[in-house]
Amino acid sequence: MDNQSRDAVCTQEEISNEEYRYKTNLRNCTNRSVHSKQFSVEHFKIKKLPKEFQISPLEDLVTRMTKLTVRLHYSFQENDMHKFCLGSGFVQRVIQKNGSLCPCQKCSDSSAGQRETTWFQLMISSASCVFSRFDSNAKKYATADIEFRGYEEIKRKVSIFKVECDKSVGEESDWCVCFGASHDQELCFKLMGYLDEFEALQKNLYQWHRQKENAKDLKLMIIVGYPHGGHMKISVLESYQREHIKDLGNGQALCRYTYGAVTCPGSSGSPLYICGQPISGFGYWFGHPNNHARGSKEKGFSCTGTECGY
Repeated sequence: MDNQSRDAVCTQEEISNEEYRYKTNLRNCTNRSVHSKQFSVEHFKIKKLPKEFQISPLEDLVTRMTKLTVRLHYSFQENDMHKFCLGSGFVQRVIQKNGSLCPCQKCSDSSAGQRETTWFQLMISSASCVFSRFDSNAKKYATADIEFRGYEEIKRKVSIFKVECDKSVGEESDWCVCFGASHDQELCFKLMGYLDEFEALQKNLYQWHRQKENAKDLKLMIIVGYPHGGHMKISVLESYQREHIKDLGNGQALCRYTYGAVTCPGSSGSPLYICGQPISGFGYWFGHPNNHARGSKEKGFSCTGTECGY
């Protein structure tokens, strides 16, 4: 991607003067032509996939992706106005903590004696642009909604207490991780199970893809997220380009994928699954899944954050 095309690229977090204006944002969207390419979880079936992939375990993997994809949001001040930022993210690790004070919003607002000491830390990958307005010093928390289906059906919320952005490639880096805290054991053990299933399916699909004679020609990308901060949507793409950014050694390289425009504001941070792409599990900075970061109406493509492959 040349500098001219990069200049035309804009990030795709959703900024609103009200916390939830899904119908208004949807109606005013300048990218409405792609809405028909975004399927709801309920309407996504294996027949939506290219014929070659309809016999693979891809539908099960997409189902697990939807269980691990979260809606991110927080409030901020801009020009003396109260605004909201919405984006997407992916739960890539859940770790049980014992003997330390839970940093969730409810516990932080309580005295030390009332704070939980057994809790779970959620590592959620996203795009750095989603948190570019987040002020960790303002003592305001961001929130991750699990399986968000609209305000009338909010099931589980997780407090985001810390955000770290990958600076390893300077300004080109789009990837970040945010840390959530929860003491909802039922939720967190369920997420752990989904992660185990997702990783197993990912390995099975990688082997399935490698065994295909025409594997190099079998391109498929799945994007799961919350465009406009509304209901979860799934998009399917059959073409993309890989852009090499930097060698890291040990057979690893930072790279970025560009693909056709099927995303909207609110999609930044959405996880992507690229069939046949080898990743080394769910590492901290390396081996992580791709997360959508940018889009361009003018050039007709979108762009992920950096990732690591072999």
